Amino acid sequence: MAVALHSNVFPSSMGPVCTKLKQAKLSQSSLAIVNDDLLNAVTSFLSVEDVLAVGQTSRGMRISIRDHTNYWSNLELMGATTGLLMRLLPFVSAMRCVRILKSSASTEAWIHFAKSTQLLTVINISGSKYVTDDVFELFCERNSSTLMDVSADNCSWISTLSPLLPFAKSLRAMSFNRCRQLLTNDILEVVQNAPNLVSLELKGNPKVSPPAIVTTALAYCPTLKVLTLGGSGRYTKDVNLDFYQAFTQQNQSYPLECLDLSCSNPFGSRSPLADEGLIPLLNLCPNLNSLFIKGHSNLSGVILTVLPPNLVQLDISGCSQITSNLSGIIGLAKLEVLIMYACENITDNIMYTLKQTNPNLIKVDVEACPAVTDAGRMLFSS
Repeated sequence: MAVALHSNVFPSSMGPVCTKLKQAKLSQSSLAIVNDDLLNAVTSFLSVEDVLAVGQTSRGMRISIRDHTNYWSNLELMGATTGLLMRLLPFVSAMRCVRILKSSASTEAWIHFAKSTQLLTVINISGSKYVTDDVFELFCERNSSTLMDVSADNCSWISTLSPLLPFAKSLRAMSFNRCRQLLTNDILEVVQNAPNLVSLELKGNPKVSPPAIVTTALAYCPTLKVLTLGGSGRYTKDVNLDFYQAFTQQNQSYPLECLDLSCSNPFGSRSPLADEGLIPLLNLCPNLNSLFIKGHSNLSGVILTVLPPNLVQLDISGCSQITSNLSGIIGLAKLEVLIMYACENITDNIMYTLKQTNPNLIKVDVEACPAVTDAGRMLFSS
């Protein structure tokens, strides 16, 4: 099967094969002479602009490109304009995975586009600033029987995830990073009805409570592997009790592989999250390979001793108690990336020790660490 290579949304020069197709101007009755496999192979190497140009040569060619190629099954576009989105309308019904990122298209164009979709399994409209609740609701309504993966990062006009509720059981992945209007209870309602969720990304949402999302998602989503909440909401004084009660009585481990609990203000954070709250959770995550706990200054070096041995990436920026005693790092033999941004207690001697004790470390981010010299940084330079 040909793989569509059409991420370029800008016009490109028409190649000789494309020119021949355009010159052919086949009528609908003579389309049979064009082998579907050949047409599929040719279009797979064309940009979106070129394929749209070929489709304009005749109604028959447009139908053939829509119905007899794989070109539209996995569409990826960057920076699509209103005009381009409208020109895509005749082909939307053939699309199954749509990733249109950082689009400047108008809300009206998005409404027309969403109304034309059907049977989408993946929709990613991240960074498209004129996507509104109405557009999002249309996408959900039109594709409720098939949608499994929904991403709308940085879509600041989306204020509710309720359109996902009718098909929440089918969801595998949700990503709504920096959708700053979203509320905790609105998200929880979807999560409680999404037992097959594998990935949940909610970074940078100030009105979302990380502890509530963590406890609920792990209770209702037994297959969850990715949970990211970095920069969202606040950790209240009850977080340690909430985590302790939720996780100390739990006998079943979680398949979680990536957990991001970073604070929204890592270097001025007064997060109350401490060892007694986080350790019960970490003990239930033996498969964890990425952990981000930036800004939790009440966590101690004991955390390093309970981390799963397969951990590959760790961010402890702003965790002054942890970075004051890194001896527990020795037990993380597979650690490849260690982030300790702006940690005043990191020195060249610590960098030399890490180089000796953790041979798999390939990146140590010590940017803005005043006690680390260029010589120390060079130890882990690529």
